[in-house]
Amino acid sequence: MRQRIAAGEKELKGLEGNVIALRRGDVVIASGQPLATAKVKLDQASQAQTVIDALLQQANLSAFQRLLPDRKPDRQILLVPRKDIQRLKSLLTKPGTWVVSIRSAANVLRGEQRVLAFPDLRPNRQVVRRGEVLARTTLEGDARGAEVVQSRLNLVLAAAFARAQRQGTLVDGLQFDGNDFNELGRVLADRPPGQEATLEATARSNADTPDPIVVNLRWVNQEKSGDHRRERQS
Repeated sequence: MRQRIAAGEKELKGLEGNVIALRRGDVVIASGQPLATAKVKLDQASQAQTVIDALLQQANLSAFQRLLPDRKPDRQILLVPRKDIQRLKSLLTKPGTWVVSIRSAANVLRGEQRVLAFPDLRPNRQVVRRGEVLARTTLEGDARGAEVVQSRLNLVLAAAFARAQRQGTLVDGLQFDGNDFNELGRVLADRPPGQEATLEATARSNADTPDPIVVNLRWVNQEKSGDHRRERQS
């Protein structure tokens, strides 16, 4: 019982440390965060180990650069259970196209020297189609201030990203054109009083599970001058 209490206290202190670190911004790698991702289709089963080694090397480099950005990545800091690697190797030899990610198993604080990780494997599939409307909203006629407009545009992008996540994307953000985003915001802020604006975020191209998702922002019912398509790549 004393050992259990001691273990519980130790775990609680660890959780408290994580909370404090989160508040301070000291968590440099979040639990479940992908460190490397690749779309894989093997021609021969013997290629599996080579692919896995390359992915682990990439993940180790990513982890090193996040934890120790001022040091040369000259050693292995990524730890992945051997059983997980063997299971991944076995699954990769099955027919089909797969998406493999190496993910952090826990929050990693700045200054730590090791990153425990695990492989994530799932079948590749198309998650968005070109022209698909990922989010839509209406900007009321009295919503014309620059801050209000920008907030609403950000909301459309956030809703579009949430939908893409529900549909299976593994990317950690959308790509769109910042200059056009700002120009659309200016045009919307300067529109006549009382004029509503329907805004849409649409997929610019097809995207599979690990692919970047590029979106167009447009003012659907803009009068006379037609739709404004807005993109950003970041």
